[in-house]
Amino acid sequence: MRMKDQNLEQLRQTAEAILPLLREMFGEEVPFAICNTYRTNRETVSICVQLPHVAQPPGVDMLDLPENAPVEEMANAAAAMLQARLQRIQNPRPGASPLYTRERVLERVVLQVLNRETNARMMEHCPHVEHLDLAGVFRVPLEPVRRGTLLTTLLRWREVQMLGLTVPELYAAARENTVRNFGVEVIRTDKMCAQLRKYGAWYGRPLEQSCMADPGAYTVSNTIRINGAALLLIPEVLQALGEKLGGDYFVVPTSIHEFLVRRDSGELDLPVMLQASVIAGNCTPTVVSHNTVLSDSLYRYRCGSGTLELAA
Repeated sequence: MRMKDQNLEQLRQTAEAILPLLREMFGEEVPFAICNTYRTNRETVSICVQLPHVAQPPGVDMLDLPENAPVEEMANAAAAMLQARLQRIQNPRPGASPLYTRERVLERVVLQVLNRETNARMMEHCPHVEHLDLAGVFRVPLEPVRRGTLLTTLLRWREVQMLGLTVPELYAAARENTVRNFGVEVIRTDKMCAQLRKYGAWYGRPLEQSCMADPGAYTVSNTIRINGAALLLIPEVLQALGEKLGGDYFVVPTSIHEFLVRRDSGELDLPVMLQASVIAGNCTPTVVSHNTVLSDSLYRYRCGSGTLELAA
């Protein structure tokens, strides 16, 4: 059975089988623990080292271990991952500032948007903002940002409370950082599809330089193509899209990484068609993988009131 197909109880049983081997390697004094952790659209199980004065304990997600492997091989892989993560804590890079300082978090925190219901257990442990069926969580990048790569850590209530931060403070900083660090790019969806077929990637234009007067759908994301749908939680971006499109528009949440917008032309069958496309895409793993599904909903943005609402 593939690790990713196992349920929580099976993952926990495997972790319990690995734990004695890790204690043999690291020593009984190392405070290992098995805990439930959270990925996008999924709850999982990790083996963590509960260190004092460390806000987020280093750990290994069971889903990251080799599939269909003997327990000894999984334990060896877990040990290697834990050693590397413990080493980073004990010997940080020269000149690196601590991750969890109030100033560093506010300087770097960014948004990720998720489906609120699907990730309800995660929301119990994480500060977040909610709108409709969406929720925005806060992440702190750990390394320099580049296209196709984004290593982040998820902020939890214990870190936020430790630093005396509030959700409004985090949301204000994350809105600004998300746009400043990742930008906003737009491309006609038919052109995007053609570029993907030809180059395996697509290349849009910054929103402020884009002309969106032509009819049809446009794809919106950020410059790194990761967590681009977080822009749905930034009112200034939604307003700018309305100005470019010249009026109210529909929003199709194609994944957590991007979304489509299309001007509301008044066609009665357009919302039905767009709604059907959302559901069909989310039901087809080759189109939208399970861990990137955002929502089955169709949204409408109304320029007059500056609000994003459910279209149905």
